[in-house]
Amino acid sequence: MTSPVKQAVDFVRAHPQQMTRIELDTFKQIADEVYLMAIEAGVVEAIPKVPELRPQLESQDPPLPPVQFESKLNLSGDWGTTTPDVYMVCAAPRWFEDMEMLSDLLKTKDGLQENRWNFEKALKVLLGKEAVEILNIARSNDKSCDTKMREICGIDRRCLSWDSPDWSDVLGRSEAAIRKTPFWKYDRQKAIEAEDNLK
Repeated sequence: MTSPVKQAVDFVRAHPQQMTRIELDTFKQIADEVYLMAIEAGVVEAIPKVPELRPQLESQDPPLPPVQFESKLNLSGDWGTTTPDVYMVCAAPRWFEDMEMLSDLLKTKDGLQENRWNFEKALKVLLGKEAVEILNIARSNDKSCDTKMREICGIDRRCLSWDSPDWSDVLGRSEAAIRKTPFWKYDRQKAIEAEDNLK
């Protein structure tokens, strides 16, 4: 996940003072990828927020024009005074530090995802594949609470005996929402009675 961050840093280090239009377009594509990745991982607040991105360029003789370029990673630049087709860019040390922090946060997110996957594999070993199937149903976003309860009980009939606090813990819904489902109000009790008749 951190590869685009490294690409962005390497690209800026390879162009410490100036970039052509084409190079800026390339950097913009990399920066956009990092930005979207940070949003997806929930760490967009760690993207560099450096107001002093061009300290070496500040000059009154002659006065500099306004910033002509700014990326999603807050790297900015101005037209070169001697080479009009080139942007003079300046990445302050703080920019590199912030990018390093962003990379660390993304690695942490990767680590959490890997740990969750290991947890699922451990759950499968300890409790069987049915436990993983139930977990996947419980955390799916495209099924109603009623549907989830029916599918889970279809995998493991013992879940019929769960009370509303148990279902609330598994599905992450309120006990009131659990008790309002047709499954809870009507079909669950019929299924329990049918199970008892088979004993």
